[in-house]
Parts: sequence; C-alpha cells; structure tokens
Amino acid sequence: MHAQFSINNPAPATVDQIVNNILVGAGVVPTNITFNGLPANAVNDQVGFWKTNLNPTNTGFDPLEQGLVLTTGKVNIALGPNNLPNAASVPSKPYVGDADLSKLSGKSINNVAILEFDFVATGLELNFDFVFGSEEYPEYVDTNFNDAFGFFLSGPGISDVYSN
Repeated sequence: MHAQFSINNPAPATVDQIVNNILVGAGVVPTNITFNGLPANAVNDQVGFWKTNLNPTNTGFDPLEQGLVLTTGKVNIALGPNNLPNAASVPSKPYVGDADLSKLSGKSINNVAILEFDFVATGLELNFDFVFGSEEYPEYVDTNFNDAFGFFLSGPGISDVYSN
C-alpha cells in the first residue's frame, strides 16, 4: 500500500547527504562517496530514500526505519504499482555495464546503479540489511540478461576475484 511505504526522490538532497544521514549509522564514517562514477554531490534520478511511515510493511524492516533506494530505472516509479508487462523508465543519465556484476551473474549487465564509498567502522560489528527487487521479474528470467545485486567489501585481509 502506498500509505505504508514511501519513496522520496533525493532533491534537494545529495547522494552524500543520503549516505551520511540515512544509509550509515553510528560508528561508520563514509568518505569518497561516488554514484556511477559521478561526483559525490551529483543528484541522480536513480537514488532516493524510503521510509515506512511508521507502519509495518512486507519488506521485513522495522516501522521506524528508513533507507536508501538504488534503481536501474527512475526512482520515482520504484514504488509501483507495476501493472504493465515490459514497462521501463530509463534514467536521464543511464550507466551501462559492470565487470563485477557480470562476473557475479554470469550474464551481460545493462543498466546499473553503483554506489561506492570508503568507510571506517569503529565498532566490532558491521550490519547491512537489504531488500532486492526487480521490475523485470518475471518477464526476463532465464534470458540473456537478468537483474543482479552485489555487495562487495574490500580492504586489508579481504581477497576475492572481484575488482575493488
């Protein structure tokens, strides 16, 4: 239901402000924030934030929480309803391809939403809660491309096949 969940376009917020004020919590200090390789203060139509309006939702998040929304289309239609097959809303500055997501999914990657930042955590534990959704499900399942989500950590003592 729309009244239980809302998605807000970031304007006049910046990607920096959304990361600092909504995404990260106490004990995490983000730096070098970029979205799709753009400067950290670039407002893009693929980034927004959500809140539950103090009501329970089917996302699994607490009614008092809020968070970041990243979309490969336009964030202002992410809430839906999606009642049209093959519906699409291309962002004003689409960003195409990512080697790590392609390696992870085993398929080619078209539109992407890539948020990157460095951080120092001062606590003993780091938590990341997410919900992954797809506008293209089920139309494109088992085709040449599909939606993918990756959460990549790098740093001292972490090694993997993915870049950065």
